[in-house]
Amino acid sequence: MKNRRGFSVRSKLILSFALLLIIPSLAIGGFSFQSAKQNMEQEVLRGAQKDVELLSLLIHDTISPKISDVDYFSAHINKQDFAGDDSPLVRSRLDQYHSLHPELVSVYVGTDSGSMIQSPRKKLPDGYDPRTRPWYQQAMAQKGKAVITAPYIAATTGDMVVTITQSLRDGSGVV
Repeated sequence: MKNRRGFSVRSKLILSFALLLIIPSLAIGGFSFQSAKQNMEQEVLRGAQKDVELLSLLIHDTISPKISDVDYFSAHINKQDFAGDDSPLVRSRLDQYHSLHPELVSVYVGTDSGSMIQSPRKKLPDGYDPRTRPWYQQAMAQKGKAVITAPYIAATTGDMVVTITQSLRDGSGVV
């Protein structure tokens, strides 16, 4: 039994049932895809947020003790301890601290006269003056407060470093 248009009743029934099955299946598939996509994005964002929180905690736990140490040194080193770049008293304190903290590149004091007392001793570029370095200038601009510098290339090693610095309490330099 064919229609005038050429479709039989059987063809019409098959087409009707196919449309009844395909259209809802496509709609369900589309909604499922969108829902899965949103859930996946939320999970990725939650995971990233937790990673950032963990990294922040790790950085805080690493930096906080160093800030306390810099504060201690700023209170216990003063102008009377300086004797040029050698400054035995200051150097012995810095050497002892560096030996206890091998994760540090170096620990140093830049004085207001331009001397640099550093542990471990490293060759500085000719004409090196700590007073011209951003870590020195930032500490002197915020006297009495610990300053964490932006990352920069260390003059002695060429490595990327961050400095935690603070002016000495008597204003005679920066640790």
